[in-house]
Amino acid sequence: MTFITWISNSGAKKCLFLPLPSKWDPFYLYSYQTLKNHFRVFDQAFAEIPHRICFAAKSNANIAILRIFILEGGGVDIVSGVSFIAP
Repeated sequence: MTFITWISNSGAKKCLFLPLPSKWDPFYLYSYQTLKNHFRVFDQAFAEIPHRICFAAKSNANIAILRIFILEGGGVDIVSGVSFIAP
């Protein structure tokens, strides 16, 4: 297990234990709660007008990330059919 600490935007110290491989090249750590909160803040900014927020799959095609936005009511913007085909 690897121990990761960071300071949140509110200044609170947070920590997390993760089972990580010894080689981290590359390693990306996303916060489910942070992504969800940012989506909601962005969505609320447009609350008074009809809208749909779509995440560009080309910027990050990680299915887990896309799923967060879909579950929050957003969509996924796919520019080409190649973006739609899973690797």
